[in-house]
Amino acid sequence: MTAYGLHLFGKVQLKELEDGYIHFRAFVPNPGNSEVVKLHTIHTEETEHASGDKTYRAIFSKKDPLEWFDT
Repeated sequence: MTAYGLHLFGKVQLKELEDGYIHFRAFVPNPGNSEVVKLHTIHTEETEHASGDKTYRAIFSKKDPLEWFDT
């Protein structure tokens, strides 16, 4: 809960993958109000390697923690 609303975090299991999940963040502007929950973002992760190459992922495993993210 924040001063301007409620942030909801969750994982959606991908049916096609045995251990594949998308992490999402949704937002409720004023809990208790008649407003609909809105999808805010889906978590993506960027890793930069020593070689300068970058890899990205948006699919996580069940064991990956569900923590605050902005991307």
